[in-house]
Amino acid sequence: MKEFLKAIKGDKYFHPSNFNEKIIKSAKKDIYRFFPKREPIGMYMLRGFDEGYKIPSLGIIIHPNYRGFGFGKLMLNMAIREAKLIGCKKIRLTVDEDNIIAKKLYKKAGFKFKNEVGIKQL
Repeated sequence: MKEFLKAIKGDKYFHPSNFNEKIIKSAKKDIYRFFPKREPIGMYMLRGFDEGYKIPSLGIIIHPNYRGFGFGKLMLNMAIREAKLIGCKKIRLTVDEDNIIAKKLYKKAGFKFKNEVGIKQL
């Protein structure tokens, strides 16, 4: 995990607040999934539960060396399935306006956007 977190540090588009290894390890209800678990090339998170939110914020990041191979779509599908399994009715995310590739992926998956914030009904 440490190498993965090092590789994504300073990513142009992935900058969730207070995101670090300590936050991941101290999560109670928030979900952080690394794929594959041993030497991750991608991760998704469903955050906000620990702060009392009912609609989690989704975040997805793929290691720079593995982008363009469909792993973002895989992580998105896994996150949506897990959110449904735990009873979420919606998920939300924020995407930079100029992150065209990610925004296209999320729109194709059914997210409806207002500016940079996307919501998906589950």
